Amino acid sequence: VRHVVAHIADADQGHNSQVMSIAEGRDLIPEDFDIQRYNTSRTRKNEERTIDDVRSALEKSRSELLEWLFLVDESKLDNRGRHASLLIMSVEDIVKYSGTHERHHAEDIAKALDIRTNQG
Repeated sequence: VRHVVAHIADADQGHNSQVMSIAEGRDLIPEDFDIQRYNTSRTRKNEERTIDDVRSALEKSRSELLEWLFLVDESKLDNRGRHASLLIMSVEDIVKYSGTHERHHAEDIAKALDIRTNQG
């Protein structure tokens, strides 16, 4: 569970970097990006992080995204670029994907902790 929570925080920060770069016309993700290799290396790197540290990082990245969304020119949400999955997506689609990604992992955590959710 701790690894999944750390992954969620890490992915949140990564998604923020991707959308902010794409909004400015820059592709952050190279064409040969390997998401599995990246996630594996980040899991190892984040092994010792505490839940409090991870929670703080997630709160910070979420706050930064919301602040950015409030200030960004809405037309930039249509800009398209490479997501870590290697799909070409709009900024708006990546923001939506980030929420779906988080929800799926929240369901994984609930299942691991035997917590019943509205999803099942």
